[in-house]
Amino acid sequence: MSMPLRALRRLRSDRGSTIIELSLALVGLALMAAMMIGFFIGVTSTDAVHRADDTALEDARNARALMSRDVREARRFTQAGPVSFTVWIDDEWDDVTDINELIVWSIDDVGALTRREGTADPQIAAGSIVEEESIFTYDKGLVSEIGAVDLHLVVASGTSEHVIDTHISLRNVP
Repeated sequence: MSMPLRALRRLRSDRGSTIIELSLALVGLALMAAMMIGFFIGVTSTDAVHRADDTALEDARNARALMSRDVREARRFTQAGPVSFTVWIDDEWDDVTDINELIVWSIDDVGALTRREGTADPQIAAGSIVEEESIFTYDKGLVSEIGAVDLHLVVASGTSEHVIDTHISLRNVP
């Protein structure tokens, strides 16, 4: 019973807090601040990883949509390989293959899916592609007979990998 009375008298006194009590309170606040900063940094870095992952996957999906449009508008394949292909889009419908009507899609050795139109420089359509695991396959063995391409892309970002598989057929075949 004397303990609560002593504490009550201490609270009512004008002496205030000792330096040890203030030091302990500051140490406690410092520890809480350190934990909060650590938590904030962890959340921020996790958010950055997720944002990079989402961006890489979105870029690959947009590239797939552009590639689908190119193949569907094409008249025929002119070259086909495991990591690149070329399609001819006869823009004037004159049955004359012009260099500027050729679209080249390729996966380079640094993990970029690129698109080159005619003689222009290749443009990166998507990055973060795992070149060793991504491949183009075709429905026929001869380039002149190809009517469809199967796209298998492995997108790696941060610690995760995503697979995009798509089948694209020619539509504008005369």
